[in-house]
Amino acid sequence: LLEALEKTVEVKNFQVSLVDRTGNDIVATTSSTLLVYEGETCIETILRDVSEERKREREISFLKSYLSNMIESMPSVLISIDQNGMINQWNKSACDAFDIPADKAIGKNLFHLLPTFDAYRTEIGGVAGTGRTKVIPHQHLGGDSLIYDITLFPLENAGSTGVVIRADDITELAKRELALRQTQKM
Repeated sequence: LLEALEKTVEVKNFQVSLVDRTGNDIVATTSSTLLVYEGETCIETILRDVSEERKREREISFLKSYLSNMIESMPSVLISIDQNGMINQWNKSACDAFDIPADKAIGKNLFHLLPTFDAYRTEIGGVAGTGRTKVIPHQHLGGDSLIYDITLFPLENAGSTGVVIRADDITELAKRELALRQTQKM
């Protein structure tokens, strides 16, 4: 701190670690100014305890990481769009299902990127408008041989609305159901 003050005369938000009288660690920031008072060089310092702030920052970082890992680990395709159809979430399963990496999808218009979703534009708009979840069972996305159950649900974020699209691959289940129906007909 002293070296920095000698070079610049003023240091702001310099982080220091302290120990209080009970032995607990404290993280603090200090803003200091080098000044001359009655012929003597002095340091004027404002010390601010930021321990709780740093603790909250660590908790937020942990929760963001945890939530991101959860979304990326989901076997379901998960895509979220804003009210203009712009993609702001694209998980690993979406990357795998559509063979488009997240960095090429996020920020793009869903309906331009994947025209197959044009068929669901009315339902997506309805979910955004009504705030009600909609399930669309047994769908083929993009001519794929896979069968998906699609769930659309509203998303509110800081006053703006959007829609989350979850698509679950139910191909094996649908095949078993078809085989069972065929067996029952015999």
